[in-house]
Amino acid sequence: MKYICSLCKNIVEDISDPIFRCPKCGIDKSAYKIYYEIENVSKKVVITKSNPSINRIDKTCIDCGMCRKTCNNITGLNFDRNKPECVNCGNCILTCPTGCLTPKYNYNEVKNLLNKDKVVIAFVAPAVRTSFGESFGLDAGSNLTGKIVSALRELGFNYVLDTTFGADITVMEESKELLDRVTSKKNLPMFTSCCPSWVKFVLTKYPKFIPNLSSTKSPNSIMGALIKSYFAERKKIDVKDIITVGIVPCTAKKYEKDRPELSNDGFNNVDFMLTTTELVMMIKESNVSMDSLSDSDFDSLMGKGSTSGLIFGSSGGVMEASLRTLAHRLNVKNSDLNILNIRSTDSIKEFDINIGNLNLKVAVVYGLSNASKLLKEIESGEKKFDFVEVMACPCGCVGGAGNPLQNINKFPMIREKRLNGLSKIDEKSNIKNPYQNKEVQKLYNSFLTKDKVHSLLHTSFNEKKSES
Repeated sequence: MKYICSLCKNIVEDISDPIFRCPKCGIDKSAYKIYYEIENVSKKVVITKSNPSINRIDKTCIDCGMCRKTCNNITGLNFDRNKPECVNCGNCILTCPTGCLTPKYNYNEVKNLLNKDKVVIAFVAPAVRTSFGESFGLDAGSNLTGKIVSALRELGFNYVLDTTFGADITVMEESKELLDRVTSKKNLPMFTSCCPSWVKFVLTKYPKFIPNLSSTKSPNSIMGALIKSYFAERKKIDVKDIITVGIVPCTAKKYEKDRPELSNDGFNNVDFMLTTTELVMMIKESNVSMDSLSDSDFDSLMGKGSTSGLIFGSSGGVMEASLRTLAHRLNVKNSDLNILNIRSTDSIKEFDINIGNLNLKVAVVYGLSNASKLLKEIESGEKKFDFVEVMACPCGCVGGAGNPLQNINKFPMIREKRLNGLSKIDEKSNIKNPYQNKEVQKLYNSFLTKDKVHSLLHTSFNEKKSES
């Protein structure tokens, strides 16, 4: 945070010292204000027209500063009003009181492709199913999976698949990668790489830690890559005719889909990312009656995921899912995972976990400002970890800006209900891990050669300049 002296305009970054006085004019700290609150200094976050995730409607902006405060508190960015430093998380959207900030809408482009000569394939992210119903008068946390599938078919999607299948693959690869790194003691701690805002944050602000990012693609990217290879081959569909559409709670996925590192054979893994809100808009504009729809199942072949993939929507879910499978890899049936509350609404969690003879120090963090603190502690040697999960949004994907908007005062309760909704599904499931998923077994046994594992399921990262 930057502060400016109202008297002499001197700028400092810290006034926490109780006896602080301005080093330039000597006045006490009561004269200092947060930099962006001084008259004639804009309080807005910088959103460029090229931003792939967020749109600003300037005529409705009242320069209230809520977006910047949110960005400062959650991401730690936008200290300089003239320098765009957006990680596309969209948390500013959630606190904008006038609707000036919205996600970038792409659903009309998708609507124009439906019922045409393309094979349009949707896949639904975990967190969507426990937030979707809020737009139709249902309580947060309600599981609307079956109705979402039916609605997508009613809209004209040719196939509807479950992103938890892609998350299962992420778990399989990430748990193996973690074991390899811990065994070799190289590039530790390993950081999760499912959250695109977190990845962009590392690439632009902390490039030193790029080797620590897991090379495993996010579930959405894996879904896109496998649809345009495995699914296309089995269904005998020309890849050129396939349009992949992720239904997500996240605005940053609109940025992620265009990363050049996430393409194969000249094709983007994912063609469109639509937020939960956009799906709701499509349904309402198409006059699809949710009340009249019965529940239906996802299509076969990439339509079934374990609840390890499902809990990816919660802060701590990626960590827990990967450690569950790591325990299986080590042939450990009982571990600390059974008693630890890895998934919760706490913003920073640290655990010492014993899995057989393997002793791990792990951390779960949400909010990039919190992640920044942790990175500095790791950098200084103050703390050491083997595995760290980071999500940009409060409580993870259930707090994503692509979900239905709610009263800001109710956000904490809403997020907790969405998180608990996913946990309830996991509790009742008989297939809690990817190695129990027959569709995952079939994929590995019949399709995924060593070369395909590398090209389809893994990626690399390069340092980037700060960008919108």
